[in-house]
Amino acid sequence: MKRTGHLFERATEVASIKHAIAAASKGKANRPEVRSVLSDIDNAAEAIRGIALAGYKPSNGVKRMKVIDGPSKKQREVYKLPFFPDQCIEWAVAEALRPILERGLDPYSVGSVRGRGGAAGKKAVERFYNNDRKGTKWSLYYDIRHFYQSAPQEKVLSALRTKIKDERFLRLVAQLMGVAPTGLAMGTYLSQILGNFYLQRLDHTIRESMKAEHMVRNVDDTIVFSGNKRKLANIRKSIIGELASLGLEMKPNWRISRTRDEGTDFVGYRIFPNGKSEIRKRVFRSVRRTALRLRFHGVSKKRSKRMMSYYGFVKNTNSNKVISRYLKNPDLIEKSRAAIRSPEKEQKA
Repeated sequence: MKRTGHLFERATEVASIKHAIAAASKGKANRPEVRSVLSDIDNAAEAIRGIALAGYKPSNGVKRMKVIDGPSKKQREVYKLPFFPDQCIEWAVAEALRPILERGLDPYSVGSVRGRGGAAGKKAVERFYNNDRKGTKWSLYYDIRHFYQSAPQEKVLSALRTKIKDERFLRLVAQLMGVAPTGLAMGTYLSQILGNFYLQRLDHTIRESMKAEHMVRNVDDTIVFSGNKRKLANIRKSIIGELASLGLEMKPNWRISRTRDEGTDFVGYRIFPNGKSEIRKRVFRSVRRTALRLRFHGVSKKRSKRMMSYYGFVKNTNSNKVISRYLKNPDLIEKSRAAIRSPEKEQKA
Protein backbone atom coordinates (compact mmCIF):
# COMPACT_ATOMS: atom_id res chain seq x y z
CA MET A 1 0.00 0.00 0.00
CA LYS A 2 1.41 3.36 -1.06
CA ARG A 3 1.78 5.76 1.86
CA THR A 4 1.61 9.56 1.71
CA GLY A 5 4.49 11.79 2.72
CA HIS A 6 5.36 15.52 2.97
CA LEU A 7 2.19 16.28 4.93
CA PHE A 8 4.02 18.35 7.54
CA GLU A 9 5.18 20.79 4.86
CA ARG A 10 1.66 20.93 3.41
CA ALA A 11 0.00 21.56 6.79
CA THR A 12 2.49 24.26 7.82
CA GLU A 13 2.42 26.33 4.63
CA VAL A 14 1.25 29.87 5.38
CA ALA A 15 -1.57 29.53 2.81
CA SER A 16 -2.78 26.30 4.47
CA ILE A 17 -2.70 27.91 7.92
CA LYS A 18 -4.64 30.97 6.69
CA HIS A 19 -7.25 28.64 5.19
CA ALA A 20 -7.40 26.72 8.49
CA ILE A 21 -7.87 29.97 10.48
CA ALA A 22 -10.76 31.00 8.22
CA ALA A 23 -12.39 27.56 8.46
CA ALA A 24 -11.94 27.30 12.24
CA SER A 25 -13.44 30.78 12.75
CA LYS A 26 -16.80 30.01 11.11
CA GLY A 27 -19.58 30.77 13.56
CA LYS A 28 -17.09 32.27 16.05
CA ALA A 29 -16.04 35.50 14.32
CA ASN A 30 -17.61 37.69 17.02
CA ARG A 31 -15.54 36.21 19.83
CA PRO A 32 -12.75 38.61 20.92
CA GLU A 33 -9.93 36.01 20.67
CA VAL A 34 -11.07 35.03 17.15
CA ARG A 35 -11.61 38.61 16.04
CA SER A 36 -8.07 39.58 17.07
CA VAL A 37 -6.57 36.73 14.99
CA LEU A 38 -8.71 37.53 11.93
CA SER A 39 -7.81 41.21 12.12
CA ASP A 40 -4.13 40.35 11.52
CA ILE A 41 -4.36 36.97 9.83
CA ASP A 42 -1.00 37.22 8.00
CA ASN A 43 1.05 37.69 11.17
CA ALA A 44 -1.09 35.14 13.01
CA ALA A 45 -0.39 32.54 10.29
CA GLU A 46 3.34 33.22 10.46
CA ALA A 47 3.28 32.89 14.26
CA ILE A 48 1.38 29.58 14.07
CA ARG A 49 3.83 28.28 11.49
CA GLY A 50 6.70 29.16 13.83
CA ILE A 51 5.03 27.31 16.73
CA ALA A 52 4.52 24.20 14.56
CA LEU A 53 8.11 24.24 13.26
CA ALA A 54 9.53 24.67 16.76
CA GLY A 55 7.62 21.61 18.02
CA TYR A 56 4.00 22.27 18.97
CA LYS A 57 2.70 21.29 22.39
CA PRO A 58 -0.90 21.90 23.55
CA SER A 59 -1.27 25.13 25.49
CA ASN A 60 -2.45 25.33 29.09
CA GLY A 61 -5.82 26.77 28.05
CA VAL A 62 -7.35 23.42 26.99
CA LYS A 63 -10.68 23.00 28.79
CA ARG A 64 -12.52 19.81 29.65
CA MET A 65 -16.26 20.36 30.05
CA LYS A 66 -19.41 18.33 30.63
CA VAL A 67 -22.26 19.09 28.21
CA ILE A 68 -25.77 17.73 27.62
CA ASP A 69 -25.98 16.27 24.13
CA GLY A 70 -29.11 17.36 22.20
CA PRO A 71 -32.29 15.28 22.23
CA SER A 72 -30.57 12.29 23.84
CA LYS A 73 -29.89 14.36 27.00
CA LYS A 74 -26.76 12.29 27.59
CA GLN A 75 -23.99 13.96 29.55
CA ARG A 76 -20.75 13.95 27.58
CA GLU A 77 -17.25 15.12 28.37
CA VAL A 78 -15.86 17.32 25.61
CA TYR A 79 -12.64 19.24 25.08
CA LYS A 80 -12.38 22.87 24.01
CA LEU A 81 -9.07 24.08 22.58
CA PRO A 82 -7.96 27.74 22.64
CA PHE A 83 -8.51 29.28 19.22
CA PHE A 84 -4.90 30.50 18.99
CA PRO A 85 -2.81 28.56 18.33
CA ASP A 86 -4.38 25.16 19.12
CA GLN A 87 -7.58 25.17 17.05
CA CYS A 88 -5.78 26.78 14.11
CA ILE A 89 -3.04 24.12 14.14
CA GLU A 90 -5.63 21.37 14.60
CA TRP A 91 -7.60 22.54 11.56
CA ALA A 92 -4.44 22.81 9.44
CA VAL A 93 -3.52 19.23 10.37
CA ALA A 94 -7.07 17.91 9.93
CA GLU A 95 -7.51 19.53 6.51
CA ALA A 96 -4.24 17.95 5.30
CA LEU A 97 -5.31 14.57 6.70
CA ARG A 98 -9.01 14.45 5.78
CA PRO A 99 -8.82 13.77 2.00
CA ILE A 100 -6.33 10.94 2.55
CA LEU A 101 -8.35 9.18 5.25
CA GLU A 102 -11.77 9.70 3.65
CA ARG A 103 -10.65 7.92 0.47
CA GLY A 104 -11.06 4.57 2.20
CA LEU A 105 -14.38 5.30 3.92
CA ASP A 106 -17.24 2.91 3.36
CA PRO A 107 -19.83 4.58 1.06
CA TYR A 108 -22.42 4.16 3.80
CA SER A 109 -20.39 5.69 6.60
CA VAL A 110 -22.30 8.83 7.59
CA GLY A 111 -21.96 11.40 10.35
CA SER A 112 -18.88 13.63 10.79
CA VAL A 113 -18.31 13.30 7.02
CA ARG A 114 -18.88 16.27 4.73
CA GLY A 115 -22.02 15.82 2.66
CA ARG A 116 -23.10 12.75 4.64
CA GLY A 117 -25.20 13.76 7.62
CA GLY A 118 -28.17 12.10 9.29
CA ALA A 119 -30.33 12.62 6.18
CA ALA A 120 -27.84 10.51 4.18
CA GLY A 121 -28.20 7.72 6.76
CA LYS A 122 -31.99 7.83 6.49
CA LYS A 123 -31.83 7.73 2.68
CA ALA A 124 -29.43 4.77 2.81
CA VAL A 125 -31.84 2.70 4.93
CA GLU A 126 -34.75 3.64 2.63
CA ARG A 127 -32.65 2.63 -0.40
CA PHE A 128 -31.84 -0.75 1.17
CA TYR A 129 -35.53 -1.36 1.84
CA ASN A 130 -36.61 -0.37 -1.68
CA ASN A 131 -33.94 -2.38 -3.50
CA ASP A 132 -33.83 -5.53 -1.38
CA ARG A 133 -36.90 -6.38 0.70
CA LYS A 134 -35.71 -9.93 1.29
CA GLY A 135 -32.20 -8.91 2.40
CA THR A 136 -33.55 -6.35 4.89
CA LYS A 137 -35.97 -8.63 6.70
CA TRP A 138 -33.87 -8.47 9.89
CA SER A 139 -31.61 -5.77 11.31
CA LEU A 140 -28.84 -5.74 13.91
CA TYR A 141 -28.26 -2.49 15.77
CA TYR A 142 -25.19 -1.96 17.93
CA ASP A 143 -23.32 0.92 19.52
CA ILE A 144 -19.72 1.12 20.76
CA ARG A 145 -19.24 1.70 24.47
CA HIS A 146 -17.57 5.09 25.14
CA PHE A 147 -16.04 5.03 21.68
CA TYR A 148 -14.07 8.30 21.77
CA GLN A 149 -12.78 7.75 25.31
CA SER A 150 -11.87 4.10 24.60
CA ALA A 151 -10.07 4.29 21.23
CA PRO A 152 -6.41 3.57 22.19
CA GLN A 153 -4.18 6.41 21.01
CA GLU A 154 -1.27 4.09 20.17
CA LYS A 155 -3.53 1.89 18.01
CA VAL A 156 -4.96 4.91 16.18
CA LEU A 157 -1.43 6.15 15.46
CA SER A 158 -0.40 2.67 14.33
CA ALA A 159 -3.34 2.62 11.90
CA LEU A 160 -2.34 6.08 10.63
CA ARG A 161 1.17 4.79 9.85
CA THR A 162 -0.34 2.41 7.28
CA LYS A 163 -1.44 5.52 5.35
CA ILE A 164 1.20 8.13 6.24
CA LYS A 165 5.01 7.94 6.25
CA ASP A 166 5.73 11.49 7.47
CA GLU A 167 6.90 10.98 11.08
CA ARG A 168 7.13 14.72 11.77
CA PHE A 169 3.47 15.10 10.80
CA LEU A 170 2.51 12.08 12.90
CA ARG A 171 4.26 13.62 15.93
CA LEU A 172 2.11 16.72 15.42
CA VAL A 173 -1.02 14.52 15.28
CA ALA A 174 0.11 12.74 18.47
CA GLN A 175 0.49 16.07 20.29
CA LEU A 176 -3.04 17.09 19.29
CA MET A 177 -4.43 13.70 20.35
CA GLY A 178 -2.61 14.12 23.67
CA VAL A 179 -4.97 16.88 24.87
CA ALA A 180 -7.02 13.92 26.17
CA PRO A 181 -5.21 11.62 28.64
CA THR A 182 -6.76 8.59 26.91
CA GLY A 183 -8.72 8.00 23.74
CA LEU A 184 -9.79 10.71 21.31
CA ALA A 185 -10.75 14.17 22.54
CA MET A 186 -14.50 14.36 21.93
CA GLY A 187 -15.59 17.75 20.63
CA THR A 188 -12.52 18.43 18.49
CA TYR A 189 -12.52 18.46 14.69
CA LEU A 190 -9.52 16.13 14.37
CA SER A 191 -11.10 13.47 16.61
CA GLN A 192 -14.13 13.22 14.31
CA ILE A 193 -11.86 12.45 11.35
CA LEU A 194 -9.67 10.02 13.30
CA GLY A 195 -12.70 8.24 14.79
CA ASN A 196 -14.24 7.55 11.39
CA PHE A 197 -10.89 6.42 10.03
CA TYR A 198 -10.26 4.04 12.95
CA LEU A 199 -13.51 2.17 12.23
CA GLN A 200 -12.83 1.81 8.49
CA ARG A 201 -11.26 -1.63 8.87
CA LEU A 202 -14.27 -2.91 10.80
CA ASP A 203 -16.68 -1.55 8.15
CA HIS A 204 -14.86 -3.39 5.36
CA THR A 205 -14.65 -6.59 7.45
CA ILE A 206 -18.41 -6.59 8.11
CA ARG A 207 -19.22 -5.99 4.47
CA GLU A 208 -16.58 -8.19 2.80
CA SER A 209 -15.54 -10.96 5.23
CA MET A 210 -18.78 -11.34 7.19
CA LYS A 211 -20.84 -11.00 3.97
CA ALA A 212 -23.44 -8.62 5.42
CA GLU A 213 -26.11 -7.83 2.83
CA HIS A 214 -26.28 -4.16 3.81
CA MET A 215 -24.71 -1.93 6.43
CA VAL A 216 -24.76 1.75 7.41
CA ARG A 217 -22.77 3.43 10.19
CA ASN A 218 -23.32 6.79 11.87
CA VAL A 219 -20.08 7.48 13.82
CA ASP A 220 -20.26 4.62 16.37
CA ASP A 221 -23.89 3.53 15.78
CA THR A 222 -24.24 0.77 13.18
CA ILE A 223 -27.14 -1.03 11.50
CA VAL A 224 -26.48 -4.33 9.70
CA PHE A 225 -29.23 -5.94 7.58
CA SER A 226 -29.79 -9.53 6.53
CA GLY A 227 -32.55 -11.84 5.42
CA ASN A 228 -31.47 -14.35 8.03
CA LYS A 229 -31.70 -13.80 11.79
CA ARG A 230 -29.15 -16.53 12.63
CA LYS A 231 -26.62 -14.97 10.25
CA LEU A 232 -26.99 -11.64 12.07
CA ALA A 233 -26.42 -13.37 15.41
CA ASN A 234 -23.18 -14.86 14.07
CA ILE A 235 -22.14 -11.49 12.61
CA ARG A 236 -22.68 -9.90 16.03
CA LYS A 237 -20.35 -12.41 17.67
CA SER A 238 -17.69 -11.77 15.01
CA ILE A 239 -18.03 -7.99 15.46
CA ILE A 240 -17.41 -8.37 19.22
CA GLY A 241 -14.09 -10.07 18.41
CA GLU A 242 -13.11 -7.40 15.87
CA LEU A 243 -13.95 -4.64 18.33
CA ALA A 244 -11.81 -6.30 20.99
CA SER A 245 -8.82 -6.27 18.59
CA LEU A 246 -9.35 -2.50 18.26
CA GLY A 247 -9.49 -2.04 22.03
CA LEU A 248 -13.24 -1.36 21.88
CA GLU A 249 -16.38 -2.96 23.31
CA MET A 250 -19.97 -3.35 22.10
CA LYS A 251 -22.58 -1.79 24.38
CA PRO A 252 -25.07 -4.26 25.86
CA ASN A 253 -28.05 -2.42 24.27
CA TRP A 254 -27.60 -4.24 20.92
CA ARG A 255 -30.73 -5.73 19.37
CA ILE A 256 -31.82 -7.88 16.44
CA SER A 257 -35.25 -6.83 15.13
CA ARG A 258 -37.73 -7.82 12.45
CA THR A 259 -37.90 -4.65 10.35
CA ARG A 260 -41.49 -5.18 9.18
CA ASP A 261 -42.74 -4.95 12.77
CA GLU A 262 -40.32 -2.53 14.44
CA GLY A 263 -38.75 -0.59 11.58
CA THR A 264 -35.18 0.66 11.90
CA ASP A 265 -34.30 3.09 14.68
CA PHE A 266 -31.48 5.19 13.26
CA VAL A 267 -30.17 8.81 13.17
CA GLY A 268 -33.20 10.09 15.08
CA TYR A 269 -35.81 8.40 12.87
CA ARG A 270 -37.81 5.20 12.96
CA ILE A 271 -37.81 4.04 9.32
CA PHE A 272 -40.20 1.34 8.01
CA PRO A 273 -40.01 -0.89 4.91
CA ASN A 274 -43.36 0.48 3.63
CA GLY A 275 -41.74 3.87 2.95
CA LYS A 276 -43.01 5.59 6.09
CA SER A 277 -40.82 7.19 8.73
CA GLU A 278 -41.39 9.01 11.99
CA ILE A 279 -39.28 10.84 14.53
CA ARG A 280 -38.22 9.19 17.76
CA LYS A 281 -40.00 10.09 20.99
CA ARG A 282 -37.05 11.97 22.44
CA VAL A 283 -36.83 14.10 19.26
CA PHE A 284 -40.57 14.79 19.52
CA ARG A 285 -40.14 16.00 23.10
CA SER A 286 -37.38 18.38 22.00
CA VAL A 287 -39.50 19.71 19.10
CA ARG A 288 -42.46 20.33 21.42
CA ARG A 289 -40.30 22.01 24.05
CA THR A 290 -38.68 24.33 21.49
CA ALA A 291 -42.02 25.27 19.86
CA LEU A 292 -43.64 26.07 23.23
CA ARG A 293 -40.68 28.16 24.35
CA LEU A 294 -40.83 30.15 21.14
CA ARG A 295 -44.56 30.69 21.56
CA PHE A 296 -44.59 31.68 25.23
CA HIS A 297 -41.09 33.00 25.97
CA GLY A 298 -40.29 34.93 22.80
CA VAL A 299 -38.40 34.45 19.54
CA SER A 300 -34.63 34.57 20.10
CA LYS A 301 -31.95 33.74 17.55
CA LYS A 302 -30.83 30.65 19.48
CA ARG A 303 -34.37 29.22 19.79
CA SER A 304 -35.12 30.08 16.16
CA LYS A 305 -32.06 28.24 14.86
CA ARG A 306 -33.07 25.21 16.90
CA MET A 307 -36.65 25.46 15.60
CA MET A 308 -35.61 25.62 11.93
CA SER A 309 -33.22 22.73 12.45
CA TYR A 310 -36.06 20.59 13.82
CA TYR A 311 -38.36 21.79 11.04
CA GLY A 312 -35.91 20.52 8.41
CA PHE A 313 -35.51 17.27 10.35
CA VAL A 314 -39.23 16.54 10.73
CA LYS A 315 -40.83 17.84 7.52
CA ASN A 316 -39.74 14.83 5.42
CA THR A 317 -41.31 12.28 7.77
CA ASN A 318 -44.83 10.97 8.34
CA SER A 319 -45.03 12.49 11.84
CA ASN A 320 -48.09 14.45 10.74
CA LYS A 321 -49.46 15.18 14.21
CA VAL A 322 -46.18 16.76 15.28
CA ILE A 323 -46.00 18.82 12.09
CA SER A 324 -49.59 20.05 12.24
CA ARG A 325 -49.57 20.83 15.96
CA TYR A 326 -46.11 22.32 16.49
CA LEU A 327 -44.50 23.11 13.15
CA LYS A 328 -47.29 24.15 10.76
CA ASN A 329 -47.50 27.64 12.14
CA PRO A 330 -46.49 29.97 9.28
CA ASP A 331 -46.26 32.95 11.60
CA LEU A 332 -43.92 31.14 14.01
CA ILE A 333 -41.75 29.75 11.19
CA GLU A 334 -41.51 33.15 9.48
CA LYS A 335 -40.60 34.90 12.74
CA SER A 336 -37.94 32.25 13.36
CA ARG A 337 -36.45 32.83 9.89
CA ALA A 338 -36.49 36.59 10.46
CA ALA A 339 -34.79 36.22 13.85
CA ILE A 340 -31.97 34.16 12.29
CA ARG A 341 -31.41 36.80 9.61
CA SER A 342 -31.58 39.75 12.03
CA PRO A 343 -29.68 40.66 15.22
CA GLU A 344 -32.89 41.97 16.80
CA LYS A 345 -33.75 41.28 20.43
CA GLU A 346 -36.39 38.83 21.61
CA GLN A 347 -39.97 39.41 20.53
CA LYS A 348 -43.14 37.57 21.46
CA ALA A 349 -44.37 34.99 18.95
